[in-house]
Amino acid sequence: MLKIALAMVENLARHYGFKRVNRDYVIAGALLHDLYKPLTYRVRENGSYEFSKLGSRLDHLTMLVADAGKAGFPLDFLHVLAASHGEWGPMPPRTLEALIVHLADLADSRFAGQIGRAAQNVLKGRGKPVPSTLTVKEALKIIVEDEA
Repeated sequence: MLKIALAMVENLARHYGFKRVNRDYVIAGALLHDLYKPLTYRVRENGSYEFSKLGSRLDHLTMLVADAGKAGFPLDFLHVLAASHGEWGPMPPRTLEALIVHLADLADSRFAGQIGRAAQNVLKGRGKPVPSTLTVKEALKIIVEDEA
């Protein structure tokens, strides 16, 4: 996801001549935006996820922004964190850095989801059982085996 975000920053500079992006905010936002996610989800026995007790009351972005605010991070960086999930989070992006982090996360998530669905379709086409969850690596292996 970080590489996707940095590619967006580079694309703005190379193709649009726009170089006024705070790379530090983009890098830190990409690395930190899901830092508290493991606290708010737990893995079920079948490999799927559900909210933890904490996650049923507080989302990971709210906790992260609260702690980052207490630590004295700048307001515009707090916004990068708060807006990293776009319309599915506490608020939509209102700065370029927040938009870049959000779009990079969205692209990464959607790409991984589509890889999983493609693998499920391959398995269905082979008449094989389709597991309820697949890691991206497992899904890629299934897809590549189908192409061989």
